[in-house]
Amino acid sequence: MPSPPEEIEGELEYEIESILKHRKSRNRIQYLVKWKDYGPQFNSWEPEETLLENAAEIINEYKQRIAGTALPKKKALLELRASGGVKGFRAD
Repeated sequence: MPSPPEEIEGELEYEIESILKHRKSRNRIQYLVKWKDYGPQFNSWEPEETLLENAAEIINEYKQRIAGTALPKKKALLELRASGGVKGFRAD
């Protein structure tokens, strides 16, 4: 059974288990949030500005986690080209 939300300053707040990914929508960053004790059907896209006040630490952990795994786009394409995966790409 999911944990009930906590009431803080008259508003219900749910606990974030993790951030799964991010996207840019209308020039704003959104995070796909996995809520603690809730199934994946309850994951939701949340705007960065609503999470910054209470979830800055989780956002920073997510950014550190992805920083070590993401290749810069140009470098990734060069590696694909070198392996024969992309034809006709010019990295200028």
